Amino acid sequence: MANNTKSGSFTIPNQGETATNVWYRLFLTVTDTKGLQHRDSIDLDPRIVTVQLTTNPTRVQLNLNNQAIKTPFSQSYVVGMLIPLNAPSSQTLNGVAYQFTNWLSGTLTGGNMIVPDVNTTYKANYTASGITYLSDLTWTSALNGWGPVEKDKSNGENSSVSDGKVLTLNGVTYTKGLGVHAASTLLYNLAGKYNQFISNIGIDDEAGNQGSVNFQVYLDNVLAYESGNMNGNLATKAVNLNVSGKNQLKLIVLDGGDGNHHDHADWAGARLTVGASACTASGSILREYWANVKGFLVSSIPVTSAPTATTQLTSFEAPANVADYYGQRIRGYICAPATGNYTFYIAGDDNTELWLSTNDDPVNKQKIAYSTTWTKAREWTKYASQKSAVITLQANTKYYLEALQKEGNREDHLSVGWVTPGSSSITVIPGSVLSPFTSTSSTATFLSSSKPDIEANQNLSPGNIFRSYPNPFTQQVTLEFAFAQEEDYQLMIYNVNGAVVKTFKAGKAVANSLVQIQ
Repeated sequence: MANNTKSGSFTIPNQGETATNVWYRLFLTVTDTKGLQHRDSIDLDPRIVTVQLTTNPTRVQLNLNNQAIKTPFSQSYVVGMLIPLNAPSSQTLNGVAYQFTNWLSGTLTGGNMIVPDVNTTYKANYTASGITYLSDLTWTSALNGWGPVEKDKSNGENSSVSDGKVLTLNGVTYTKGLGVHAASTLLYNLAGKYNQFISNIGIDDEAGNQGSVNFQVYLDNVLAYESGNMNGNLATKAVNLNVSGKNQLKLIVLDGGDGNHHDHADWAGARLTVGASACTASGSILREYWANVKGFLVSSIPVTSAPTATTQLTSFEAPANVADYYGQRIRGYICAPATGNYTFYIAGDDNTELWLSTNDDPVNKQKIAYSTTWTKAREWTKYASQKSAVITLQANTKYYLEALQKEGNREDHLSVGWVTPGSSSITVIPGSVLSPFTSTSSTATFLSSSKPDIEANQNLSPGNIFRSYPNPFTQQVTLEFAFAQEEDYQLMIYNVNGAVVKTFKAGKAVANSLVQIQ
């Protein structure tokens, strides 16, 4: 600062030095009218926070301060510093190709992180882009009848080195694939993360019309495909197998029963596909209603206790002007109709919140929109907080969505809308993409309570008592039921499709006695 200055300010640079042990020392020199001076100083220490970098899936790389780092990663920074941070658009992890979709948490400005004043996590979301070629994976084991198994080449003529040529079947060349020679066996670990195995098969053209082989594919040691005897004169065959949930892929080529001369066989374009299984919508969504709830805050809704009533809605919009002083939750799943950018909106009276998960698991839900006071029905833009950020969803993928509304008095309503890819108008989310929330399935109705609300000496009849608590539950639940007379019983868990998942309890119930199972 210049002489004779009584006050002033200066700007500390937010780029360049990133170390947390850097501070500024401010010197002040005072000179009186006789020329006597006094000098003092003060140290300006930075505020330090911790920044965490994560990805979905983990161990994907990010570019931080122009250097590649592997997640998860944590580092301390000075508040306010500008640090370059970006997610590569595509990369491969364990042989699977991934595409960057969006940041699930953390805010970037022009490809930079401006270090916030609180500990913050930045999470980048990646999705499998679709195709993984076997030649880009490492096999678990490989046996070959002549020379090494060739990646992206036909089987070579030298028994000890890789000297294959371009993979060619009936004049069609392939840049990707595997060249083998009967008898050959290849094992791959799928770890249940792929959907389809696809390949063209046949005797490579370099063998002419000679050679004869039989291709076999085993999934988890069960034969899933067999080509039959193929020679050099036959047309190329195609293999397309569903491998969802499978852990091991075994590719076998046997000689055709006449020895293995000229048995150069190609798994041409052999690949695995990754992608979400198509989801379906049932046409409705679950609405839970709690009566006589005082206050105006969403946090006062007793969501951990049994609702007063439940109904199914055919769109993401609740009945209007129902009552005063109640709370409601509408929750379920949306099946994204197209891949692209979506924006969500919420409108309600009085307080509302909208939560969206990164998948179909409510555990991963994040608040994306809210209002802290009333709006008119479908008044989507009264407050900026009613609108979510732009969110990328994948087609045919199920996402958990939840809306909460706390009503005080007078008018009441709740609606959730969206703008879908290729559209500019806000519409209420229709039932055609909705399914109700399901935490468990049973032939009985589950009511929730913090403790049993029946006594063993009550006059009970079959089916009128079947309680679970807590509900919803995660790791442990207590089930209670009773019968008016002595009955044999069997306790089974069903999935949402009505199939038995597990039968884990059977016995005889004493008349008018409470049966309790944990």
